[in-house]
Amino acid sequence: MRIDADYDSIYGTLLDFENLKELTDSIKESELLESEGDVHIVRIRSEGCVFIFCQSITHVTTVTELGRGYIKSIVDPKKSDLSYGKTLWQIIDEDETTKIIYDVDIVPDFWIPPLIGTYIFKNRLAEEAEKTINGIEHFIDDDE
Repeated sequence: MRIDADYDSIYGTLLDFENLKELTDSIKESELLESEGDVHIVRIRSEGCVFIFCQSITHVTTVTELGRGYIKSIVDPKKSDLSYGKTLWQIIDEDETTKIIYDVDIVPDFWIPPLIGTYIFKNRLAEEAEKTINGIEHFIDDDE
């Protein structure tokens, strides 16, 4: 996606771990547990529903700033409701706008209704990614 915000604002918003709940209504809490240089340990609690199936998910993730606009996070499955999780953000300055590329791969460690539940879960995840990116733009607009 492309959004009307500058690179530095977007990058800073993604690393504002205490305020991630401002980006999307599915994130209920976020907390920076530890930080050393470009590596940060973050706990996030989110909630979401697919039809009548609702779930609260807590995960602890290691967020690493890789440079050149890349931010990677890896879930710690021992401290999470996910058995696997990896995200990669790429923020690209394009003068008038900023391009955001977001890739996520997660494996829940909780029951999802078979067949249609998996399909709906994947679609819901894609919707949440779009909401989060739109939330970044609104958060930056409100902050200015």
